[in-house]
Amino acid sequence: MAIQAGETTFYQAKRGIVQNGLVLNLDTGVEGYTSTSSVISIVNGDTASFANQASLQRERGGYIALDGTDDYCSIPNNSNIKPAMPFTFGMWFRKNGTTSGYLYRSDNSSNYYGFWVSVSTGIKAWLGNGGGPSKASRWNNNALTGSLSNNVWYYLTVVYKYTFSDTAFNPIYINASNVTPTYSYSNNNGSATSFNASNSQASLIGINNGSASPFDGDIGPIHIYNRELSASEITHNYNTTRHRFGV
Repeated sequence: MAIQAGETTFYQAKRGIVQNGLVLNLDTGVEGYTSTSSVISIVNGDTASFANQASLQRERGGYIALDGTDDYCSIPNNSNIKPAMPFTFGMWFRKNGTTSGYLYRSDNSSNYYGFWVSVSTGIKAWLGNGGGPSKASRWNNNALTGSLSNNVWYYLTVVYKYTFSDTAFNPIYINASNVTPTYSYSNNNGSATSFNASNSQASLIGINNGSASPFDGDIGPIHIYNRELSASEITHNYNTTRHRFGV
């Protein structure tokens, strides 16, 4: 299906999607913000550099292809794209393999700062407080286990508003539909009570820290907001961009 909403990827990325609170807007479909080795955020100017064989593809208005072996992208440290809670993360993705992989991680360290999003047959949305692996993790597992298909584009949104001391789930949306998480895990030994976004590490696209859990698939636009998006705003972003991905 041809691009319809907003008519062009530039319109979608620059004016079509919700702009209020937008702190990262990576879209490989916008000319002037991409090259064969990187993509630049339309707001704040953060650069995601391609590593190994990660490559820019021009189909579907543009996306980043990752081979699931060692490809990834790296964004230098910038506190603007590591907001305090509440905040919202959004991403278009298409998985090509059956193994689990990391879509995005806001730090590249072993101390578990910030947030992560990973995918296998379902989605996991993680939080960290910088206390190390024995004190840092909380994750929500969504209800899509077994139903995320290969070679199909999805728009993922996670609204991060609940931290370690809360019992509620952080909302996860797939294609603007709220999918209630089925499981929540907190590994903080009773000592981690708050989220800590601060760290001096790069953010990673398509891989865990080091070279662990590479994502086998394709990455479309990535959006980070320094506030909680409403359900209607999430739906707006989905409807504005979905046509280029044939959804």
